[in-house]
Amino acid sequence: MRCLALILSAPIVVACTSKEAPPTPPVPPAAPSEQSSPPAPINLALIAGKWNFKVMGQTNDSVVTTYTLVVTTDTAGWVMTLPKRKPLTLHVAVSGDSVMLRSPEYQSVLRSGLKVNTTSVLRVSGDKLVGNSVAHYAIATHDSMLEFRSVGTKAPK
Repeated sequence: MRCLALILSAPIVVACTSKEAPPTPPVPPAAPSEQSSPPAPINLALIAGKWNFKVMGQTNDSVVTTYTLVVTTDTAGWVMTLPKRKPLTLHVAVSGDSVMLRSPEYQSVLRSGLKVNTTSVLRVSGDKLVGNSVAHYAIATHDSMLEFRSVGTKAPK
């Protein structure tokens, strides 16, 4: 009897046994350095020269002001000149494909009677320098800020 039970249960055990290969373990995600390479560092020598910038609001193409920017081959001597204003020497730092600019405080072009300083980040995009700026206005009761975007084209030599 035991032998008969064993013989009758053998087909059930065989039928329930899976013939599929065990699942392959998931492939771990690639390390960050394998996913994409970081952008090439900016070469200041390639962008050195005089640039003409248009400054616009973040959400439209209306030009609110313009300026010229003199770019040198290092981080010293960068000068921004707003219309009918004295040139301003900028503080410049480079990180990867970006150039960070910080202006000294000056009389605002857009808000009469207020002083402002700006912080900008620029990157090369084709034959242009493009970026964003934040203007901090000195107001007695609080800090006020506006955000802008800038597009610069290299002036002819």
